[in-house]
Amino acid sequence: MTEILPVKVHQVSINQTILHTIYPGHPYCNKKWIKIIKDIGDKMDRSTNIKGGMTDYNDLRDNPEFQPLKDFAISISEEHPYHSPTTLNTKVDNMWGAMYKKGDHTVPHWHNPYNFSFVYFLKSDENSQPLCFTDSSDKFYIPPIEGSFVLFPAYLFHHVPHQTNDTDRIVIAGNLTTKEKKK
Repeated sequence: MTEILPVKVHQVSINQTILHTIYPGHPYCNKKWIKIIKDIGDKMDRSTNIKGGMTDYNDLRDNPEFQPLKDFAISISEEHPYHSPTTLNTKVDNMWGAMYKKGDHTVPHWHNPYNFSFVYFLKSDENSQPLCFTDSSDKFYIPPIEGSFVLFPAYLFHHVPHQTNDTDRIVIAGNLTTKEKKK
């Protein structure tokens, strides 16, 4: 089982709990994962909400190199107050890489019909754009710190402002579903 570091709980308004932690494998995996994502390259040609480079939705989900991150996402989802690991099974439905260069952004969107979504920050710097939660009345955002992992209810609208600097901003994102365990 993966060691879970302290998890910050952000209650941004009623029924909007965001979990934020550090992925413990980030010092060992980031360079390898960045290379894989760059080698796959942009397959979506800006046809999604991400107006930047993006792998296919399932390129990373189906790659065994990313199994530790999938396992971590499931373990963090079990810490969320909307999840009951004793009665629900969780799986990663899709997982992709996104590469933002200067001028790239993501339009406001949500991930219906999934239960949870996540973002893992692989590469960024202090001038990279944050993950912004559009629904939040307090304009809540998560700074893109390398190694940070954010899990949130998939129904929350979110976006990324236009990247204003020349440093690549690279993330892994995905969606999870839960189903009742068979009795």
